[in-house]
Amino acid sequence: MAQKDRISVDVSDMREQIDCRTDVAWQELSLAGKIRTLLRERLDQMKSGDKQT
Repeated sequence: MAQKDRISVDVSDMREQIDCRTDVAWQELSLAGKIRTLLRERLDQMKSGDKQT
């Protein structure tokens, strides 16, 4: 991955919300993995919403 594709984001005020899931697989993910998963899920939701209109 190219360095230009990386960003730094302060998520300290969102940490509890990011860690809200209780399943074991979620707890095994790194913080970066959790954020990437949440972002992908939201993008998929948005894409699905676009198809419905």
